[in-house]
Amino acid sequence: MKHKVSLVVLLFVCTLLSAGNLQKVVGLSDSVYDKMDELYVSSGLALPSTTRPWNMDEVQFLLSRIDAGFLDSGNRLLYDSIASLIDDDPFCFIMTVSLSPEFYLHTNASSFSSSDDWYINYEKRAPFASMKFDFSLTDHFYGLLQFPEYRVNKTESDGSQPGFSNVFASNFNWLHNKKSTLTTDFPVRGFGAFGGKGWFAQIGREQLSWGPSESGNFLIDSHLLYHNMFRLSAYGKVMKYTFLTSFFSSPAEIKADDGLLGPIKMFMAHRFEWRIWDKVGIALTEGVMYQPQNNVLDLRILNPFGFYHNYYIINEANSIAQLELDYTPFSHWNFYGSWAVDEIRFLWTEKADSPTVHPDGMGFLLGTKCAYPESHGVWKGSFEWTYTTPYFYLRSVDPDKNQTGDYDNLNYVVASRRWVNGKLVYDQNYMGSPYGGDAIVFQLVGEYASHASWEAEARLLYVVHGEKARSGTSSYWKVGPDAYGEHTPTGGWNKAIRTAMLGLSGSKSWGNNWKVYGEMDVFHVANKNHEEGNTQWDVQWNVGFLFQISTPK
Repeated sequence: MKHKVSLVVLLFVCTLLSAGNLQKVVGLSDSVYDKMDELYVSSGLALPSTTRPWNMDEVQFLLSRIDAGFLDSGNRLLYDSIASLIDDDPFCFIMTVSLSPEFYLHTNASSFSSSDDWYINYEKRAPFASMKFDFSLTDHFYGLLQFPEYRVNKTESDGSQPGFSNVFASNFNWLHNKKSTLTTDFPVRGFGAFGGKGWFAQIGREQLSWGPSESGNFLIDSHLLYHNMFRLSAYGKVMKYTFLTSFFSSPAEIKADDGLLGPIKMFMAHRFEWRIWDKVGIALTEGVMYQPQNNVLDLRILNPFGFYHNYYIINEANSIAQLELDYTPFSHWNFYGSWAVDEIRFLWTEKADSPTVHPDGMGFLLGTKCAYPESHGVWKGSFEWTYTTPYFYLRSVDPDKNQTGDYDNLNYVVASRRWVNGKLVYDQNYMGSPYGGDAIVFQLVGEYASHASWEAEARLLYVVHGEKARSGTSSYWKVGPDAYGEHTPTGGWNKAIRTAMLGLSGSKSWGNNWKVYGEMDVFHVANKNHEEGNTQWDVQWNVGFLFQISTPK
């Protein structure tokens, strides 16, 4: 009897309190982002907000800026498909179970043996199985928990990566691939969010993306599976503001390797976006990586409207800034660019021949994307060029001295903390572009997305990378004229790793429950491992299936 009463009370509360779910945060893998970009560009507008993910209220707000009465048939189909995703029906609790077996095969396992050697790397591979719980209490609160997950580890306790070094592998570890263990690093997405009309806040674990890039954003890129973060966003017709804090394992914690959460490493940023004259978008972001030496979070740091470059705590903080512009001069074509500054020499304060002159740390990106909707689907494409200087993302605790130890850094390389076979493993990645500093990247993508739920894509990628890396002695910060005079690619073209890739991929969906997808990537790498004359080929295949089912609302 008590159980029946409890169920009736729960249903009553859900019905009474749940007036909608506009605070639902839409994951970055959702199709709404591509569709909204395509609708805006094909309608002759600047890109919608590139501070993502959005919640449903913001999706509704962005769609309201489009006058549906003036759309042609192709754009109208896009508009209607986005509108159908905005579900403001009340719900209290939804459970979704997903099963997604994936299989991987490649021809050169001896030379392509790590996640970095694959286009479909660890971060792009799906968990074999997962459960997701969505719940809401009133129309102002939304929660999500993606737990548990059946996902194999990226790196084993001995440093090996069997999911990438084997000729044949999968995203589960029975029948084959038995050396892979299961990760306990979940949930990847798990958070609470609350807000109202034109604003929301979110706290927990979430995947983030800031910027328009298709190959990798400089400050925050979606190749990181999650941030342990808090963020607050407010948006209107002309402007959007976002404040973010995100916490990572510090170099001292990684060095100690004692199972304890170590000293603080926090990234904090505020971001302003403006949409001017409908066709022009501007975004200005300032951030700081903060590592207090006494491991005490000074509350004076936590200023959503501060100027982080003026904190004058050079041994505890490393600031960064980025300017983004995008312009849609006419329907269907958008042009965009980004300039990120991690370190720059001011001519009036520092001479190039000074023994303590800092090397410049900057990133430059230029790109264009197009979208042509028609009655059966959308033709779209993009082209990008990226250039990063050798010391972009890198810095030591004392920026006026050469770095001498692996853990004496204050940089934008961040670590995911995983427990593997009784040992902690820290997988390190750049917080921004996955290619890091000391890189030149060209990427050309063409795609067709059918309204009949199938897609096909072709991708050309060319990457030149110098000797700088995200860990080890190649990541050490240096000062002086020699360091200032280094140019991308360091070590010269004869030793630079030059990677060319042709990728073909496609997928087919049946409703929201079934999907099959696959990809083939052909790699040609010159000077593999910076060894002059070491040329390697690899052909990589990936095939996957998705089945998911949700409880009714």
